Amino acid sequence: MKWQPKMTPYSPVANQFAAFDINRASRYLESNPQMEDKECIVAIDRNAVQNNLLAINSISGSNKLCFVIKSDALGHGINHIVPLIMNMADSYGITANDDARSLRKIDDLSPLIRLVEPSSTMVRSQILDNLRVEELVGSINKANMINEIARNLKSSQVNVHISLDSGQLGRDGFSVSSDANIKKSIRDIESISRLSHIKIVGVCSHFSSPESESTTELNKTAMRFIEVSRKIQQQLAINQKQIPRLHMAASEAALKISNEVKAQFDFIRVGRMLYGLLPQNSLGSKITIPVMLIFCQKLGQHYRDRGDSIGYCKTYTCKKRELIKTLSLGWSMLPPGLLPELDIYNSKGKLHKVCGYGAMNAIMTKSIDEEESQESHEKELFLVSGRSTVSLTLLAQRSGYVPPTLTIMAGNNIRTGRILLE
Repeated sequence: MKWQPKMTPYSPVANQFAAFDINRASRYLESNPQMEDKECIVAIDRNAVQNNLLAINSISGSNKLCFVIKSDALGHGINHIVPLIMNMADSYGITANDDARSLRKIDDLSPLIRLVEPSSTMVRSQILDNLRVEELVGSINKANMINEIARNLKSSQVNVHISLDSGQLGRDGFSVSSDANIKKSIRDIESISRLSHIKIVGVCSHFSSPESESTTELNKTAMRFIEVSRKIQQQLAINQKQIPRLHMAASEAALKISNEVKAQFDFIRVGRMLYGLLPQNSLGSKITIPVMLIFCQKLGQHYRDRGDSIGYCKTYTCKKRELIKTLSLGWSMLPPGLLPELDIYNSKGKLHKVCGYGAMNAIMTKSIDEEESQESHEKELFLVSGRSTVSLTLLAQRSGYVPPTLTIMAGNNIRTGRILLE
C-alpha cells in the first residue's frame, strides 16, 4: 500500500497551540525526569476537560449525566478523569470489571452501569468483589443467568437495566421491531421482574448512527424508545415500587434531539464528547476540544535522496532529497489507513506528515516546511495530532479528530507515561 501524506492547510492557530502544548509537556518532563525514558507521553489537559464539561452542561438541560469511562476512560485514565467530573456525574458507564475497580477507589457511592451484556464470569467476579455494577440485560436467558449466580452466591438483588434494540444497533436488547415483538418483550420483561435476585432499575437503548441521521430521524427513534419504555414502566409498576429510569446514548444525539424529547429521559449517557473525540464536521466537534495530547520522542533522523523508498512495504518514495525522522510511538502498529491522517508537530509548531513504519513501535515522518533542512541529533519532542481543522471553537483548531482507537492504544500501553497537565 502506497501512502501519500495528505497536505494539511497551514493553520497558524494549530501550529501555535502545538508549540504551546509541547513546551508545557517539556517543562513537566524537566521537573519529572522519571518520565523522560518513556517511549510515548500521554498528557491529559485539565483545561480541555473543563471546556468540554461546560459544553456538555449547556446541552444537557435538566438531565442528569452518566459519564462513560470504559477502557480506562478511553485511555485517558480513570484516576485522571473521574476527579475532574465527579461533581457533575450522576452515574458512570463501564464495560469491564477492571474499570469498576478503578472507579470504586475514587467514588464508592455513585451508580455504575455496565454498557454491554456480561458474561457469567464478569457477574460472579463483580458480586464477589462487591463492585455493585448494575448489569445490562437484553434477553430473558441473560436475566436467568444473573439471577442464578446471585442466588448461588447468596447475594442481595442485582440491579439491572433492560436493553431495548429500538435504535437498531443489533448488539443486544429486546426486539421492538413490530407490535408482536413488543408484546412478547414486555411479557419477558415482566417475568424478569419476578425473579428473586434481580431488580430492574433502568430501561435503555442506543442510537446506531447519530452523526449521519437528521434531528427528525433521531427524534423519531427516541420517541419509539420512550413509547415502548412507558408501557414497560406501567407494567412493572404493578410488581415493583421503583419505576425504572429511562436513558439512551450517543453524545452527538444529545446535541441533535429536541429539548422536548430530551426532557423525557431521566439521564443522558455522555462518552466521546467528554474526551473531545467526535468526528470532524459533527456538531460536537465544534464545541469540544480533544483532551488527550500524545507526545513522542525522536529516535533519529537521516537524509534520503530522491527516489529512495521509506518504511516497511515501501510506503513512501522521496520526491527530492528529504530529511526523514523516526519517532517512537510506544505501542504496536496502528491501522494503515489511520497513519496518513495524522499530523505531527515539532516544538516550533512545524508540521510533519507520516511516511510509514520504521518499526513495530516507530513511525517515519517528513517535514512539509521547506525551511527545515538542518539535521540535528538533539533530543526532540513531537505532538501527534489528528488532521487540523477549522472549527467554530478557536481552541479546537489546536488538534483535529483523533479516533478513540488511538487514545485507547496510547493511554493503555505499559511503555506510555500518562500525566495530567495543568
